[in-house]
Amino acid sequence: MNISKIADNLNEKSKDYQIAQLQNYRVEINKLSQPYTYDIFSNKSIKYKDNYAYHSGGRKEMQVNIGFEPDREEFRAGFAFSIEPSRSLTEPVEIFKPKIKRFNEFLDKNYDKYSDLMMFYHDDVPKRSENYQIEQIGDNLIERGNFIFFGEFYDKKAGDNLTEKEYRHILKLMSQMLEIYFYVETGDKQYL
Repeated sequence: MNISKIADNLNEKSKDYQIAQLQNYRVEINKLSQPYTYDIFSNKSIKYKDNYAYHSGGRKEMQVNIGFEPDREEFRAGFAFSIEPSRSLTEPVEIFKPKIKRFNEFLDKNYDKYSDLMMFYHDDVPKRSENYQIEQIGDNLIERGNFIFFGEFYDKKAGDNLTEKEYRHILKLMSQMLEIYFYVETGDKQYL
């Protein structure tokens, strides 16, 4: 199954989970008149060629992120900081440095709740780290071109389908992780 179909399935199956409200939360946090879509993922945020997707409107945010890992038989689901420059984000370090500092503050106070999550990073080469247990993000990783992911991994190769149980688990995890998103994006731990 391709990334587009998985993203569409997550959009459809999310209706009974808090993560389905992400775009409504984004409207409030970012003072938008309305989002591009009310789905988590949109055609603009699904990168078919590279087999990953992030939430619609999430380019400058801690983003919901899913994808098949190239050269690995893994599917990832969680959140990420994409410190990679683009036309709409020419100075990504300026945007993400304060957000990553809030992520570190949150993790320091809530580590036990998320200690089972894994993370990895890659730089702009791209040289990818191994997966390792979640930890605070060091200043050495807050560099232009880096990508930092944290969440869970599933033994899947590109083209594999997810089971109904895996879909439910991913949506539950993303809903739980919204508290991290809120703190990172607003600095308010009581947002929920």
